[in-house]
Amino acid sequence: MSLLDLLWPLYRREAPRLLVALGLGLVTLFAGIALLGISGWFLTAAALTTAGMAFNLFGPSSLIRGLSLLRILARYGERIAGHDATLALLAGLRGDVFARLLARIPLGRLPDEAGGAMAHGDLVSRLTADIDQLESLFVVGVGPLVNGLLAALALGVALALLLPSALLPVLFALALAIIGVPLLLLLLARRPARAVARLGALLRGAVIEAIESRDDLRAFGRTALAQARFEQAAVELGRARRRLALSGALAGAAMQALTAGALLAVLLLGTRALSSGAITGPLLVGLLLGTLASFEAVAAILRGVARFGPAAAAAERLAGLLDAPAAIVAEPHPLSLPNSLDIAFEAVHFAYEPGRPALSGLTLKIGCGERVALTGPSGSGKSTLFALILRLHDPDSGRVLLGGIDLKCADPDEIHAAVAVLEQDAPLFMGSVRDNLLIGNPRCGDAALWAMLEAVQMADLVAALPGGLDAFVGETGHTLSAGQARRLCLARTLLSPAPILLLDEPTASIDPALEQAIFEALPRLTAGRTLVVATHAPPAMLKDFNRKLHLCAQGALEIA
Repeated sequence: MSLLDLLWPLYRREAPRLLVALGLGLVTLFAGIALLGISGWFLTAAALTTAGMAFNLFGPSSLIRGLSLLRILARYGERIAGHDATLALLAGLRGDVFARLLARIPLGRLPDEAGGAMAHGDLVSRLTADIDQLESLFVVGVGPLVNGLLAALALGVALALLLPSALLPVLFALALAIIGVPLLLLLLARRPARAVARLGALLRGAVIEAIESRDDLRAFGRTALAQARFEQAAVELGRARRRLALSGALAGAAMQALTAGALLAVLLLGTRALSSGAITGPLLVGLLLGTLASFEAVAAILRGVARFGPAAAAAERLAGLLDAPAAIVAEPHPLSLPNSLDIAFEAVHFAYEPGRPALSGLTLKIGCGERVALTGPSGSGKSTLFALILRLHDPDSGRVLLGGIDLKCADPDEIHAAVAVLEQDAPLFMGSVRDNLLIGNPRCGDAALWAMLEAVQMADLVAALPGGLDAFVGETGHTLSAGQARRLCLARTLLSPAPILLLDEPTASIDPALEQAIFEALPRLTAGRTLVVATHAPPAMLKDFNRKLHLCAQGALEIA
């Protein structure tokens, strides 16, 4: 069901490409079966013919050449069409998973299968390796299944017309080959396939986490422990892969035995029919080779089924990710926000975990266009307050209002258009300085970008970089220092046209002189807009704010 849920919409969307690939695969299959059968008949008949002039060599040989050329061209076309369809399916699958993920992930850590918190490496593995498991499922799974079924049907029709006595035993062998052996393989491979998916994700996650924490592991002398855990997981993964390979080998042996049984039945019953004059020797050879070719096509089903186990395990892991509860539930008929957007908290209670409240009975009103500085110790709820204004969470009780509208009744898209936020861990994206700034406002020209960089004391630095605004900042902005990256993120947020700006520690990792300059520039840069800043800056830097509020434990407010 997880596979159907993920892939069926994509298969319908890419139906023309898939049908072309499937049609060319069928042409390739039947051309190959006909080529083998006719070649066997032709060579046997030619060898048995004593009067060469009485045997037509040109018709069958031309047919063989034509089938060979048709098979080559169809195979080439099938590969092109199949890979084109696979790439289209992969692109669609990644896009669909990403879109569904953005809507479903809660802001806290995602749950894993055991009910604990999903590790970052596990999430990365699900979005990469698990999706990769599904990319070629049609080419190696669905296509061979259809081809094998049609090959079995064609063989049954041929035997019914030419050797009826062999029909029942061959159909019995085909039924076992198409249904029995694949089901056996699915049963045998299900548990090791899940183990391979789980342990593979564990290993990839361990590598990511070890790289991210390598300095701490070295500092505390725990590299040997991390390596031992990794090696233990690798040993378990090897065992699971061997069990998976063993199940495939057993199924392959069963398929070979069924092929041998079908050939033996055709040979014995065909020899009897040959003795009675019901068929000729060349025809018997052609039937034997056609049976062999048909069972080879059916055996391709087994190779596809071998992919279904890992693919099903990957689909289950992706479904577990996509079925995570939504952070918020949008109102079917939302209310529009007014032009004047004051912010109000009415007796708001919120906790990330039961018994550990982040805000308890917070009541607060911030007028439209007001500049408010929020101070307080870490853990007092400043970041939580911002998350509630953005409706990234809903309060457990009480109300959060924008312009007098309860956020639960408003359109989430309107909320996010009205509120821009700079988080404590705001990232830089892999790209240029320009790319990162335009996220805040795609309509800004170069003059506006340079002006904002000047305001956050970054203009000289960016101008000195190769390419200026087009300079590459690297993944997560690793080419910049922590303070430089922070100022670039601040510039991006200030470029937003949103009427409400929420800045969470905007001057973190910035030296005092630059911090002072940025706080002095904020009133000018945010004129006419509501500004709420959560900060640990000294009071002297906050003189231009209308109000300074101190947030104590669990959301208790005091005038700073």
